[in-house]
Amino acid sequence: MINNKWVERIEFANSGLPLYVHLVAKRLVKTSDHVRLGVSRISSAEVCENPVFIISFGRSGSTLLFRLLSLCKDLKSLRRENPVLGHFLRKMANKRDLFYCKLTEDDVSRENVDRVRRAFFIYFGKRRFVDKLPSYCYYVRFLHAVFPEGKFLFLYRKALGNINSWMNAWRHRRFLGRKVPVKLDIAGYEGRNWVGPFFPNWRDYINASLEQVCARQWVSAHETMLEDKSQIALENRYELFYDSLICKPVETLSEICNWLGIAMSGELREAAKKLEPLNAVTAPREDKWREENPGLISVTSVTEGTQNRLLEAVAKFRKDSQWEPHE
Repeated sequence: MINNKWVERIEFANSGLPLYVHLVAKRLVKTSDHVRLGVSRISSAEVCENPVFIISFGRSGSTLLFRLLSLCKDLKSLRRENPVLGHFLRKMANKRDLFYCKLTEDDVSRENVDRVRRAFFIYFGKRRFVDKLPSYCYYVRFLHAVFPEGKFLFLYRKALGNINSWMNAWRHRRFLGRKVPVKLDIAGYEGRNWVGPFFPNWRDYINASLEQVCARQWVSAHETMLEDKSQIALENRYELFYDSLICKPVETLSEICNWLGIAMSGELREAAKKLEPLNAVTAPREDKWREENPGLISVTSVTEGTQNRLLEAVAKFRKDSQWEPHE
């Protein structure tokens, strides 16, 4: 049997930080006894006030964007997803609802804010950092309350391509999922665990098709992002589609760096010129869903309204912020 704690430690080693940093941060979010942990002199006010959070649904290209921005000299990162904050925030959300994990400003308390900010300080010190987790799409309002001057980079991917990739994730052994108290009888899926985010009426879909489940997850996540982004000032958010990152990587990343007020490093520019998607379960191709999951055509009525609102939101963002439209 695989020991998840050791897997977590091995993965964290890839960040290049000493293991004790990870362990201290992990203990820090579990306890309020900062004296015993030796971090009592760290003020939560010392952490960077304008970090960068990438907000997106799973399989939307967030890992690619995160790795690219991690090449900027002005941004620090773990170069992988943060297991400590992800676990802590999920536990906070589970206190309200065991399966629907959403956090808002109503979940903010002095103790929670101190724990989160101190944990980020353990990892990054006073340096500006970039961070991402797929679950952040449900934590926007909470993160904004903790970091009012933070920068939020919303990355969207059009429905059918995104859902196709997400269906492949459900079927791939790399994505373990989560045990649920009911038996899943999802057509097109042979596993017993639920993969990815829950939505309020998820139990109504335990006998649905995988296309329907993934489409509902996509809609729930993106409708949440569309609603919550309105809480963030225009100058503190940036919105784009995955297509822009892939089709015009140098131009798009240069624009993002300009928005962040940082220089686009030569290393980032060279990486953008050689751009290749990361974490792809199968080789990327246009309209891949037609070959892999043609049944997705049946859920277009479910996703169409949300996708149109995303298109309108990005167009409005670019107009209001005076960026030139991406062709």
